[in-house]
Amino acid sequence: MKETYEDACKVIIWLGDKPERREATSRAASFLHERIPLTPDGLVPILERPDYFQNPTNRTIMSTIGQDVFRRSWWWRMWVIQEVAVAKSLVVICDGHHFSWERLLYTMQWMSMMQMDVANPTPEDVAEGNIFFPNIMFKSKYRWMLANDQTIPILELLENAASCLATDPRDMIFSLLGLTLDIQSSPTVNSEHKVVCDYKRSVQEVYIDFAKVHIHTHNSLEVITASRYYKGRIAGLPSWVPDWSNMRNSSCLSLVNPGVSSRERAAIRNVYRYHALGDRRPEIEFISDNILRVSGIRVDTITQVGKPYVDLEPPGEKFDRIIQDWQAIALGKWGRRASEPYMKTEQTLLEAFDRTITADVNLVGERAQENERYLYLTSLVVWVGNDMKDIWDQWNRAKRAVYLRIKGRLFFVTSQGLFGLGPRNTEVGDVVFVLFGCNVPVVLRPSGDQWTFVGEAFVTGIMDGGLDEEIERKKSSDRSWPHEESVLIR
Repeated sequence: MKETYEDACKVIIWLGDKPERREATSRAASFLHERIPLTPDGLVPILERPDYFQNPTNRTIMSTIGQDVFRRSWWWRMWVIQEVAVAKSLVVICDGHHFSWERLLYTMQWMSMMQMDVANPTPEDVAEGNIFFPNIMFKSKYRWMLANDQTIPILELLENAASCLATDPRDMIFSLLGLTLDIQSSPTVNSEHKVVCDYKRSVQEVYIDFAKVHIHTHNSLEVITASRYYKGRIAGLPSWVPDWSNMRNSSCLSLVNPGVSSRERAAIRNVYRYHALGDRRPEIEFISDNILRVSGIRVDTITQVGKPYVDLEPPGEKFDRIIQDWQAIALGKWGRRASEPYMKTEQTLLEAFDRTITADVNLVGERAQENERYLYLTSLVVWVGNDMKDIWDQWNRAKRAVYLRIKGRLFFVTSQGLFGLGPRNTEVGDVVFVLFGCNVPVVLRPSGDQWTFVGEAFVTGIMDGGLDEEIERKKSSDRSWPHEESVLIR
């Protein structure tokens, strides 16, 4: 199918025809053609901030684009990712009217960056689990990467396609193999380094096979961090194997791959990549299709958890209430412990909590500085009132960054006083590990002499390594915190 789209001189994207929407769509098409110019090669030139998007007179048109055009079922189909990525030219047809793909992309970028409410999920979206805005920006990013001979890691494709669906769950993997070079495929040959594309295999076999091939190919456990809590998980999958068929219900962004738009990513100078692993090489063994043996560092046991933040709406009262509840766990009632040191470091508990809820990154994935952190900016907003628009803008960006990182997660504290963000089903008694081959900590749940994988975690103070030195300092004689061990995950 990839070759078909590559050879075509033009690919037409048909979003459907709703007779009752034709007039509204016609006005939207006219707006795009009149307001957004194109260069001779079909691209949108660099323009100043287009405030006409937020002009009240254009409210109905923006609503048509955000709440109708961008929510047609085409956007949720898995196979269309190839269609967009490799086509030489794209034309979008909706209700009998045509749009330039580039004009739609430009509109979506500004609607997102301006945080326009017409880009927010509708009540119907929330009820149906359509919690992700159609990712036109990611699809366009793939076009740019392939046109510039850049490879697309398959995990990035899968994470960005979390909102998409396939009639056959196996196509969540099979439909992407033609776009990536880091994972090879074969129609029949069973290999540690090739995914078998065979529809005779069960969904469970395909997903397990893909996880094992990815681990072998990259000598990394990064793939297992995508295994998260959500309802409707396919039966028979080991806890360390992601269920790609229902990722939209996990409702949280990956810690390994910062979830930012293509336009935001283009402005990033230094994406902050966690490196909790340090320089330790992975030790991985498959005992069977279901059991994974890995080595790592047992960090600490979780002793307190807050309520999970599962609100699908933009940050509002529930967001404020959750932050307050978590803050009380971290700092004590009324914040009475805010100035105490965190884990015998120079930073205070308040600073550590502020770093935790933002996962130490700003809105675009760079390491957050003090003047980009939510609670620090909250104190400034209270102090300056409405007098300084720049401070309010920074605060809103920081609030959005926190919202994206805590959604679908909860705050926890370990027995030694570490602060962390974990999966929303994290429980007291779960254990934080840093596994060799995984750059972010994970939460494991003891189950006899084996473990269940709960999910990835952010833990303030260990995201840049250093645990090896702590173990060496203790000479491994103290088995309390931290120490190295081998675990079986089923």
